Order: sequence, then C-alpha cells, then structure tokens
Amino acid sequence: MKNERVEKIISTVRHDVFKDIRFDYHNKVALVSGARTGIGLAAAQKFAEAGASVVLAGRHEPVAEAQALRERGYQAISVRADVTSDEDVKNMVDTAVKEFGKLDFAFNNAGIMTEALEIEKTDIATFDSVVNTNLRSVWLAMHYEVEQMKKQGQGGSIVNCGSTASVIAMAGRSPYVASKHGIAGLTKAVALEAAKYDINVNAIGPGNVYSQMVQKMFDNEPDLMCGYVEGSVAGRIGSAEECAALVLYLSSYAARYVTGQMICIDGGYTAA
Repeated sequence: MKNERVEKIISTVRHDVFKDIRFDYHNKVALVSGARTGIGLAAAQKFAEAGASVVLAGRHEPVAEAQALRERGYQAISVRADVTSDEDVKNMVDTAVKEFGKLDFAFNNAGIMTEALEIEKTDIATFDSVVNTNLRSVWLAMHYEVEQMKKQGQGGSIVNCGSTASVIAMAGRSPYVASKHGIAGLTKAVALEAAKYDINVNAIGPGNVYSQMVQKMFDNEPDLMCGYVEGSVAGRIGSAEECAALVLYLSSYAARYVTGQMICIDGGYTAA
C-alpha cells in the first residue's frame, strides 16, 4: 500500500538541474565509485555528458550503466570494485590509468546505511562493516588517487561523499555517524597535504536525496524519513542530479580555490 505522505515528498524530486549548467571536461578522466545507482550513477553520467572519459566502479560492476553511456557515444568503462578490498581499490585506479592514460577527477561515493538501532542493540560486526565501507574505503581510495595525481604532476580534484551526518548526529545510527564524521576530518587532513600539488580535496554532505537506498528507508521508516525531509528549510527531497552538479562544480576550475570543505546539500536541513 502506498504511503501518501511519502509519495508527496518523492514527487518533489527535481531532475532538471543541469538545464542551465554546462561543464566542459573533454580530455579529462573521471573515476566514480558506487556508480551503479543514485548519486554515483548521476555523477558518472554527467561527467560523461561533459566530455570526460569515465570509469564506473561498483561492488556489483556497473556493466549495463557503462554500456548505456557508450551507446550514447560517450567514453565509459566499468570495473568491479569492492571498496573494502585493498586490491580492488588499487585496481580501479590502475584501470583508469591503463584505459585512459591518467586520472583527473575522483568521486569516492560508495557507502552503506543500516537500520536505526540504539548502540547496545548494534552488533560489532555491523559497526565494522559500516566503518570499513564508508570511511576506510575513502582513505584507501585517496591513498592511491593522490599518489597517481602527484605522479602526473598536473593537479586534480577529489570529492568524497559524506552526509549531513558528517556535521550533525542521528540517534540510532552511531556507526554511520562515526563513519561520516570521519570523512569530514579525513577530507580536511588530505586537503592540507595535497594542496601544494594543486590537488583539491572536498566532500559533499547529501541530506535526503532520492535513490534506491533512500526509497528503502522510506519503505522501512516512513514517519522518520518524512520528518527529516519536512524538517528541512526546502521542505522537499533532493535529487541525485543536484548532488552531481555540486560534484562537477568542485571538480572544475571554478572551484580551484575551494579545498578541505565539507559542503552540505540538504535543503537547509542542517541550518534549521
């Protein structure tokens, strides 16, 4: 049975954000993890549409998604990458360089969310899984991405996917909040190290942005999720395209003086 409150919120998603925005990334190479769905897929598509050669990475390899981009005339390949695996993460960076010759942009987007449980009801394996997938994976990706960008000597841009939970807390989601707060600090630390090499490192903090994962959360916790959205200044849910626009901006020359920042894209939720 459909929940009218949820349906009303989902109807507010805006997909046309790029109608007045143009980026030119011809002769650039972008790597996007978690690229099979949601924000990752939207970013990969928009990088490709802007002319970049794109590597779409995911634990479930985004073969069909990369093929769909190639059928539209874009340069795109897929690679299977479990971001908790050192070998897989190194391989996704190596694949970008092997196939396209370099790495200019990276969007470290892969992440997971678990059900809301109080800390004493959350098992240790869940904590380890969330932190490994959401935080350790970002450190690992930047370990190889920064190394490659330094080697090239032409700078670059890295964007990490945090959350509103990078700057505020959520009861019942201690592993997720810990991992996303960690991304904010990690982003700042690496930005300080990489700045002298003209490598920008920033993070975005999506709030309630519509995706398959968020749809499942609406299905499982409709009152909680609706409260989050209705509590934002915008009073609506965001779109993956809106997040992709911010990722592409932070990768652009227009953002060359922006680094070490955690930028929330949440309809004003964290400001309320």
